[in-house]
Amino acid sequence: MTETPLITPNGEYTVDISNGDVNLHMYPTGTRVVPPRPAQHWVWNGTAWVEGMRVVASSDVNKERDRRLAEDLECNGSLFDFDPVSKTRISGAGTLALGAIVDGAQPGDRRWHISDYDFVWIDANTHPDPMDAHQVYAFGQAAAAKEARMILRATALKAMHPIPLDYKDDSYWV
Repeated sequence: MTETPLITPNGEYTVDISNGDVNLHMYPTGTRVVPPRPAQHWVWNGTAWVEGMRVVASSDVNKERDRRLAEDLECNGSLFDFDPVSKTRISGAGTLALGAIVDGAQPGDRRWHISDYDFVWIDANTHPDPMDAHQVYAFGQAAAAKEARMILRATALKAMHPIPLDYKDDSYWV
């Protein structure tokens, strides 16, 4: 099968998929074969493709938000995995830590979770990071804050008309 790019008289771009022979009689009168469109935002000016206005879609912003959300979480000078499974674990640990604090866990007590072992969280470099209940609760808060920050920043970008072409720039996300 061959894909042949076409422009209709009203400027509509389409692609004919055939065995190699394009039957222009199947299209509006004046339809003609053109070179392939270089990119989605290029437009036909009647004789050639020219770069048109680039448009950033909400889905582009969502992809950038999700990419940033998957980046490691920095907390107390350490980096921690922040993939979806890690987020769930951090959230659960933060909830357990809050319960331990309510039950009287003291700062510095690292055996708040299982009395025979110090509580440790393995950082992104596979080093153990011992934490008391108060530190784990703060860790959970930092994770929730990162998630909320990225969602709010993405929402603000999607509310802009048009969405800036440099939407991936850190200045929009910090």
